Amino acid sequence: MGNSLRCCLACMLPCGALDVVRVVHLSGHVDEFTCPLTAGDVLAAHPNHALTAPWSGGGAGGASRKIVIVSPDSELKRGRIYFLIPSACSAPAAEKMRSRR
Repeated sequence: MGNSLRCCLACMLPCGALDVVRVVHLSGHVDEFTCPLTAGDVLAAHPNHALTAPWSGGGAGGASRKIVIVSPDSELKRGRIYFLIPSACSAPAAEKMRSRR
């Protein structure tokens, strides 16, 4: 059973998918890290950004739209994908949002 599971995973996962931490930028660029690092390490290189991870607490429908902001002290786990997003809207964009209401 163990061998067939390994074979199945090898077919479905790209080589090394579980050995790296992936950080996806808003532009679509993906950084891959092989060494242990914290969210703070990533955020230090990208000021005014937040690091998020998909929420893994499945719901009844199976699909969830929740995201989790990762604490700067948190160690990023290999095999997981994290998303780097701007932490705040610019003032002109915020004004546009308010004027639409």
